[in-house]
Amino acid sequence: MPLGGSPLQLPRRLTVSPNVFVILGRSKERSDAAQTLGSMPLHLPKNATVQNGTCVGTGASYPSTMTGYTYMTASQKRGTIYIGVTNDLGRRMPEHKSGEGSRFTSRYGVRRLVWYEEHFDIVDAIQREKSLKRWPRQWKIELIEKTNAEWFELFRGTGW
Repeated sequence: MPLGGSPLQLPRRLTVSPNVFVILGRSKERSDAAQTLGSMPLHLPKNATVQNGTCVGTGASYPSTMTGYTYMTASQKRGTIYIGVTNDLGRRMPEHKSGEGSRFTSRYGVRRLVWYEEHFDIVDAIQREKSLKRWPRQWKIELIEKTNAEWFELFRGTGW
């Protein structure tokens, strides 16, 4: 509780009482590509108020529990790389493998999942995807090879 004894005041009129925990997340790279929690800005509509975890006016729940994945697929070791984001990696990878995932992956045969990160919030996953797309190719290769030196298929149940 803050020094004054009153509830903690957060941006955009989000008030948290001393007995309520609000978990805000930002992904942080680890060798097992899992996320860790930290702090992140609140993404609320302007003039929105949150009461009991629900946004007054829109009815949206907060904090968000929708996870997201940022991932890279490749055609072969050090081959063509595709960077994507999804809320369900288990659904998205078969779409890529069947040629329905995206026109790019279908055209260039980019179907092998070689790297991914899980994010606490889909907004963070989208932000990470945009950041990775601006990286030089060599940085992307180094990121993949930190955890998957041989560029093995990481999506279980498929053979390469």
